[in-house]
Amino acid sequence: AGPRRLTGAVGGLYPGLGLLRWTPARLKGPDVLGLWLAHLAWCATGGEGEKRSALHAGDESFLIAEALTAEAARERLAGYLGWYWEGLQHPLPVFPNASFAYARGSLEGRREPMKAARQRWEGNDFQEIPGDRDDAHVRLVLRGLAGDPLAEEAFTGWALAFYGEALRAGGFA
Repeated sequence: AGPRRLTGAVGGLYPGLGLLRWTPARLKGPDVLGLWLAHLAWCATGGEGEKRSALHAGDESFLIAEALTAEAARERLAGYLGWYWEGLQHPLPVFPNASFAYARGSLEGRREPMKAARQRWEGNDFQEIPGDRDDAHVRLVLRGLAGDPLAEEAFTGWALAFYGEALRAGGFA
C-alpha cells in the first residue's frame, strides 16, 4: 500500500530448506541486511508454511527462523523503503561495516561497540584492509560534509534501526 511498490521474485528458495544464501567471504553487514530484506519479502507474499532463512559465509552462519505475518513483513519493508527515499534526499549515517559492527556489538552486549565500529570505519593501513571511510561510494556521499560521521549522535540510532531487527530476528552459528 502507498506510493511505492516492490515487484520481482525472491530467489534462493529451496523446498524443505527455505531461503538460502552463501558466500565464501567473511560474513558482512550488507549480506545480513540482504538476507533480512529477502526474508521480509518472502514473508510479505503471505504464503503458508515455515519460513526459515540462512546465510552461510566462510567464517560463520546467520539464521532467521522467525516467520512474520504478511502484514508485519510489509510494514517493516515499508520502513526500509521510507529510509531509502529519505537517503535519496540527504545522506544517512549508515555505513556497510561500521554500522553493522556497532549494532552487533551493542545487541550482543559487548563492552565497546563503538570501538568495533571505529575499527571498521578506519580499516587497517598496516594490513592494507580498507575501512568504510576508504570506500569510493561512501566518500562520494560524504563529500563536502565536515566532521566525523561516527561521532554524530544519529550514527548509533541509524545503525540499530538498519540492522537491529535482523539481528534480533536471527542468530549466529
